[in-house]
Amino acid sequence: MSDLVFKRVIPAPTEEVFYAFSSEQGWRDWLCNSARFRPLSGRNFQLSWDSGWFAAGSILTLDRPHTVELSWHGPGDPATSRVSIRLQGLTGGTEVQISHAGLGEGEAWERARAEVQKGWEMGLENLESIF
Repeated sequence: MSDLVFKRVIPAPTEEVFYAFSSEQGWRDWLCNSARFRPLSGRNFQLSWDSGWFAAGSILTLDRPHTVELSWHGPGDPATSRVSIRLQGLTGGTEVQISHAGLGEGEAWERARAEVQKGWEMGLENLESIF
């Protein structure tokens, strides 16, 4: 199956948007209720929600202020997937592109894919709202 790709222009400088993807407080500000995220390549991370849902994995790439890449595994996911976050500075804002790759086929993946779609869409709305 193809990757899921989400794009949104955030009305903030790239460095400020990068903080939202590269710090514990940044993740909590817009996406989750709790975060363990030390901004170093190779470190593990965990994001969790009050609903009991969580995502965990490793920081694969952290290239300030343009790129964050993560391995990603949520409950019910048949396997680990990959999230790539790319930030591009624009006049008056930053374009955020999130690509969620490695989502397979079959019934279990269909459920996971639906959760991923909903989560990133709602998350990017929240991200835009904090700036």
